[in-house]
Amino acid sequence: MKNELSIQKIQKKIISFLKEPILYLIIAIIIIQTIVYSKIPNGIIQADSASYIYNYNKESIFNGYVNNVRTPVYPYFIKVIKRIGGEANLSNNIAITQKILFLISIIFIYCTLKMLAKNKIIVSVLTLIFGICPTIIVWNATVLTESISILEMTVLAFITIKYLKKPSKIAAGLMGIVILVMILTRPAFIYLLPIYILFILLKWLLEKEERKKLIFAVISLLVCCMILVGYCFQVKRYYGTFNLTSVSGLNGFITAVYSGAYKDSSNTEMVKEIDELIKGEEITQGRTFEIYNEIEKTHSQKEISEFANESIKNNDKYKNFIINKFIEMGSKNITTSYIHVQDDNGKIICNYSELGALILPITFGMIYILLVVGIIYLVWYIIKYKQINWICAFFTSTIFANIFTLIFGAPFEEQRLFFPSVCMVILSAGTILGKISVSKENFLNEKNIK
Repeated sequence: MKNELSIQKIQKKIISFLKEPILYLIIAIIIIQTIVYSKIPNGIIQADSASYIYNYNKESIFNGYVNNVRTPVYPYFIKVIKRIGGEANLSNNIAITQKILFLISIIFIYCTLKMLAKNKIIVSVLTLIFGICPTIIVWNATVLTESISILEMTVLAFITIKYLKKPSKIAAGLMGIVILVMILTRPAFIYLLPIYILFILLKWLLEKEERKKLIFAVISLLVCCMILVGYCFQVKRYYGTFNLTSVSGLNGFITAVYSGAYKDSSNTEMVKEIDELIKGEEITQGRTFEIYNEIEKTHSQKEISEFANESIKNNDKYKNFIINKFIEMGSKNITTSYIHVQDDNGKIICNYSELGALILPITFGMIYILLVVGIIYLVWYIIKYKQINWICAFFTSTIFANIFTLIFGAPFEEQRLFFPSVCMVILSAGTILGKISVSKENFLNEKNIK
């Protein structure tokens, strides 16, 4: 009898699993991804790739070494792959691993969407879009942090929504750990730390019954902060600036030069050096990096950073640059691809950026509207219900913080810098569509009753 009951339970689980859309979605996604990947090279090396591949080859972070340009997670990810598969096909093996890991991020997206929207069609369609959009999946074939960072973001979203739906000690404790890994993968993720600190603080004050669980989040965030502060002290010890990397100083300098704000600096010596390097030529994006490389030979990171900060502070040229950047971004799609399918003569026969815009037709202008509507909705919700809509607050704050960071923190490549938040946009869309679906269903039910 017991054996029969066990067999029946196993059969029910198998039937339940076979009914789950994710199984068929993954099969369809793998087929489409295989077609897309077959059209492009595997293990594509971009300009930034070398700084990841060749960092940490000799020195170890466990011996106190920190790199001035790159944080350790992705270089160590590469080291592990190199240890397993050797150096001969390193970039190819990195891409293969990233493609496999991306399939895991699809499962996290699907599971998170299921918590946000009850409608299987909405969940399935959005999961499919995420899994096949060329401007998302081509990054898996590139030796850069984009592929890993979107996996990390989907994991963080899953843990956060899981906690908001059903608070638990495990989900709370994992928050700080995941954020630490994310920041040490991509320092731009630093904006997540103040968001989660504020989130936990408000939860602690407003949701007293959750405090026993929130203590685990407090501990994990404290550990995260302590490790990051220690890491920054090591960077200061080696390179003289209290920061995660020198990239923020580089971005500030390039912004000052590209916007023309550098001309108003009181450091006339460096202004003269830059003018001599420009030689009256038009300042292009590529040229600004060349100028930085020359200035770096004669000035310390601290000097360059101070020069950049002083140049853009209360500077009208810089303000105009930011305003124009904000306006120009509005018409751009939130995703892009640096890779396109070409024929034997080098002619582009498939523009992945255009194809991606068709599959995921969302511009930054739409994101601006989404953020404004999200903020208004949050205020209305607080006034009406005297509480915070935590899910709306989560998506609105993280997307806003990323937009703010890429506008003020980096001069170029807005779409690439926004890339990790694409999953947040898709999840936010799932939440909105899910609510519309439920409202429509309730309205039809009421109409039928009448």
